Amino acid sequence: SAIEPGGTFSIASGAADVPDPGALPPARRARDTVDQRLLSLSYGLAVPGLLELRLGAHANRHARSATGFDGLEGRTVENDWLLNASLVLSASDRLNLFASYVTGLEESGIAPSAARNRGEVLPPVKAEQVEVGATYRLGGDLTLILAAFDISKPTFGLRPDNLFGSSGTVRHRGVEGSIVGEIVPGTRIVLGANWVDPALSTGGAERTAPGVSRFNAIVGFEQRLTNRLSIDGDLYFEGVRRRDAVSDVEIAGVPFLTLGARYALTAG
Repeated sequence: SAIEPGGTFSIASGAADVPDPGALPPARRARDTVDQRLLSLSYGLAVPGLLELRLGAHANRHARSATGFDGLEGRTVENDWLLNASLVLSASDRLNLFASYVTGLEESGIAPSAARNRGEVLPPVKAEQVEVGATYRLGGDLTLILAAFDISKPTFGLRPDNLFGSSGTVRHRGVEGSIVGEIVPGTRIVLGANWVDPALSTGGAERTAPGVSRFNAIVGFEQRLTNRLSIDGDLYFEGVRRRDAVSDVEIAGVPFLTLGARYALTAG
């Protein structure tokens, strides 16, 4: 990062008075380093045709150091436990019920220059997710999946005291469903959608969290033409989302279409 006055020029004449690039000061460099270490203990239990249980505990050490473009240095070390658990019950030959719980870390970044604690390396936040659902085999290779989820984590922002730090909690609750599998030999489909309620709680007030689409859907296929050649495509719709947490202004939904082909070959 280097800042240098660009000089003056006239749009009418097109002449520009700019400094010689060779005279510019050397660019400053920033460095950001993360060192994460995990010591894990896991346990699995399977009873064929009845249940499958998995448990995990992970002692985590997360260290992060950063040097900004302005030369400010910061470091943080976080020691924590991360947990995960999942259970699958076979209710019948076609129906499975499942539940899961997991915690994980997300980076919080570095306090921006506008904050009083600019350059401070912020500790990672712990995200928590709970999910329950069911899978039902419709027939052949076709499966229906339904689930409800609840994901929450602390959020960081610029507080009234002009410090950049923990300012609230963001929580995403929703439901999702999909049908996946082979409808006829050689043709595989994916049909899915989810609805999300993104809530941002700050200072005792709850608003709609920005940047999160409340409805998403996908229609996809893969068609095998020969043993080596197949074509595929996805039509994905990302729904409307709030522009920011203060106003009701929304960004319109956007569709995405991807088409592709795959050819398998053997060399050697």
